[in-house]
Amino acid sequence: MRGIQRMLSPVSRITACLLLLLGNAASAASFDCSKANTTQEKLICSDDSLGALDDQLARTYKQRLNLSRDRDSEKRSQIRWLAEVRDKCSSKDCMRSAYEGRLSVLKAQGLAKGDCPLQEASLVGVWVRRSGSGFFEEMAFGMDGTERGFDSWLHHRPEFSGGSWALTDCSIYIKHPSEAELRIAFRVTGFRNGQLHVTEDDGRGASIYKRVDK
Repeated sequence: MRGIQRMLSPVSRITACLLLLLGNAASAASFDCSKANTTQEKLICSDDSLGALDDQLARTYKQRLNLSRDRDSEKRSQIRWLAEVRDKCSSKDCMRSAYEGRLSVLKAQGLAKGDCPLQEASLVGVWVRRSGSGFFEEMAFGMDGTERGFDSWLHHRPEFSGGSWALTDCSIYIKHPSEAELRIAFRVTGFRNGQLHVTEDDGRGASIYKRVDK
């Protein structure tokens, strides 16, 4: 090694160090950056932090997939996120936001029921969206014995009435009266100070709802 260093000029040494650093940055991603050919892959490989996020997401997704009882659903969700969220990005800021949102969703999915910050009783009541772009402007969760009622309002007018809901593995599932089964609406990412933090299934639509008296 010392012999090689003596043979290199100062400029060559600097160049060699830069190549080494670039190689390390490229290896941070979950894929081979020498084969990157899409805009998104090139963005990831050109930025250390994006490469680290890509690698973290790949590991988190793999762990979630290994623990899931419905691997096909998990795969469809990941493919949908790639096509509808990540691959729509053409800037580093957009990519960073997409990855952070998806990581938040996958981590929320991984919460065991006992670790979820939200319990059924805490969800009961009327909620108003304070920020974000979630499905509902206003929504109400009711609980009467085994019955779970759900209603929502748009511009203070009834929008969705007579539905039902369930809280399972830190995800809120909602069913319209015309539907045959519950469908996921939100992943719970936080619950504190009377505020409910949620994202949509694919990581988009992060919103904050606040409980109010109606």
